[in-house]
Parts: sequence; C-alpha cells; structure tokens
Amino acid sequence: ASLKGSFSRVLRGPAAPRRDVPVRYASCPPHLDQPAAPGMIIGQFLLWARTATPGQRAEAVGALARAYLYSDLSPDERWEAETAMTALLDDPSPLVRRALAEAFAYASGAPRHLVVALANDQNDIAALVLSRSPVLSDADLVDCAALGGELIQTAVALRPRVSLGVSAALAEIAAPGALAVLAANEGAEI
Repeated sequence: ASLKGSFSRVLRGPAAPRRDVPVRYASCPPHLDQPAAPGMIIGQFLLWARTATPGQRAEAVGALARAYLYSDLSPDERWEAETAMTALLDDPSPLVRRALAEAFAYASGAPRHLVVALANDQNDIAALVLSRSPVLSDADLVDCAALGGELIQTAVALRPRVSLGVSAALAEIAAPGALAVLAANEGAEI
C-alpha cells in the first residue's frame, strides 16, 4: 500500500472532503489520492493539521506512524512521512505526541530521532517509549533517568530487559519506588 492510499483513507474518515471547499475549511488534506510532486503530501498534511482538532491530528499521526512502520513505502514516501511526524513533535496537544509514542513504543523500525524526542517529552508520553522502545540505547535510558523524576525512572526500571549498566545507574540516582520496581523486574540484570 502506498502512503497516499493508506494515509488518505484514514484522514478522510467516513466522508471525503468537498473539492469546492478551500483547504482551510476542509476536514482533511485534499487530493491525497492523486499523483503529487515529492513533498506536496507533507505540505497538504501540515496545512490540514493547522485547522484539525487535536483528536483528528492524533488519529492521523498514529495512522501515518503505522503506515511508516508497516507499509511498503518508497524512500521518498518514507522521507515525507518522517518529515511530517518530525514537524508534529512540536504539536501543542499531548494527544498527538502520545499517539506517536504509542505507535513507536515497541517498534524497532521507528526513526531514532523521533523516539529520542518522545523520550524527553512530558512524563506520561516519555514513559511509553522509555519502558518499551528497543531503539533507545543504554546511554539514552541513563540520561533520561538522571534528568527525570520517579515516573521516568520507574518506566526505565520496568523495561523487559534492563542491562547491568542501566541498573547500576538507577541504583545510584533513582527514587526508592523506582528501585523497588527494578528489584522486582526479572528482566533486570542486578
């Protein structure tokens, strides 16, 4: 499935936008099912995102992330999708960034820069990727645990596998609650 096809179906929802309505009033990006020059889809998507509700943007970015991970996209389509998702890291709504974090939490094919940015987002969003993402290195985990509070430290301690180095760092800096979680984690090297 192409990016244009799979992504436009999700954005359109139950009804396609009217072609005679200007872009700023359309409920979703126009003309995503028609051939476009490279980069046009991103521009159309970002224009649409300016007027879409946070819930619509969250649904769209989640679909875009899944298309990126699980569809057979061309290199140009992957670049376009990655560019649009990078732009949405600055979205003022946590719903949008949370949708990205949920889509990328378990994915080894997630773009590293997006996962690292999400790991440094507000605590509830960061915890999603810190507790699961295979993209994050031990150094990323230690840095986030050192800068974060107990929720962040607990998310790192909950990972299915916690290396000896990360466990040692948590032992030095983590709050007592996070240390209790680490001690109970059978996947932690202690």
